[in-house]
Amino acid sequence: MIRWARRSEACSDAFTAYCHEHALVDRNDNVNRYWEYPWAATHAGLRPGMRVLDAGAGYSPFLLHLAETVPDAEYHAADPAYAFQTPAQLPHARIDTRPLEELAYPDGHFDLIFCLSVLEHLDASARLAAVRALARCLRPGGRLVLTVDYFLDWPRWRSAIEQKPRMAAWLPDGNPDVARMVRASGLHPLAPDRIDPHPGTEGFEEGAVHDDLWWSEHIGAGLRVTSLGLVLHRPLAGADDRGLRLRISPEALHLRDDGTPLFADHHGTGAAPQRYVLPPRALDPEGFTAGELVEWLGGGTRAEAVVERALRWRTLRPAGLRPRIEACQPDSFREVYRNPEGTGVPRHDKRGPA
Repeated sequence: MIRWARRSEACSDAFTAYCHEHALVDRNDNVNRYWEYPWAATHAGLRPGMRVLDAGAGYSPFLLHLAETVPDAEYHAADPAYAFQTPAQLPHARIDTRPLEELAYPDGHFDLIFCLSVLEHLDASARLAAVRALARCLRPGGRLVLTVDYFLDWPRWRSAIEQKPRMAAWLPDGNPDVARMVRASGLHPLAPDRIDPHPGTEGFEEGAVHDDLWWSEHIGAGLRVTSLGLVLHRPLAGADDRGLRLRISPEALHLRDDGTPLFADHHGTGAAPQRYVLPPRALDPEGFTAGELVEWLGGGTRAEAVVERALRWRTLRPAGLRPRIEACQPDSFREVYRNPEGTGVPRHDKRGPA
């Protein structure tokens, strides 16, 4: 999934109010954050028990908002700025002060990583090193949620930077080459059918960006800034990942009358899912390995594709994660914050692939 910020996909007024109340928008009133934060949270698939990193978190309370919404998760925040000032708004998070390109977390350490409006502040080589480091820290099936600021009307921007050199900190190497960053990460877009033309792809033209664009002029009149959001996932990478311990998510697990477990392969196309008969061993509370599941499904590339798809859409999950109590959540972020249990709040199904 690679999507431009669109007004048709913008958040509700409730989240805008939440941003104002909790200073989620920076001091320059960059209103792109009204799109960026809810978009990132909506597509992250955050669940209890996950290990989550906000890379380049700065002093935004975004991670605090996530912790209040889903308190039963392990939160980390990484930013070199923390070496100079401790982030008081992140008392629940474990802090790291290394630059993103030098993160020392173990391989496959996180289930979910955010990196929001950070990479455009790095030079081109550091951007590539940072996305490689973040991808390395992501477990198979995990998601990396990125947003980057994209500065429209680049000639006008270049002229403004020449007049105010401090503004070069936003774009030390110009607008990011998003396609190159994705290639460097080695990750795959979560939804390949939801990819907008973007910088670095053949034939991309800035003027062809959707006319429903969400953008800000907080830097100065006529200097338009928009956002581009990416959700990438880490596929199974070979023999080393076959030892990953998994369990079947409740929505994909079915039982016959005699107790035989069935695994439902949800295709995400609206078609009825195919169900595979599994041995009773699949119900072991300790889970099973990805390699075992591939063999139970008949082995070969087709079985590997089923497991890969299930990891992508989280009908398979790491054995250490507890299932969500419900697959639905309240309609607005404001209601989640005020009423985490969602009692008495209208609900809608959030089990789709987005």
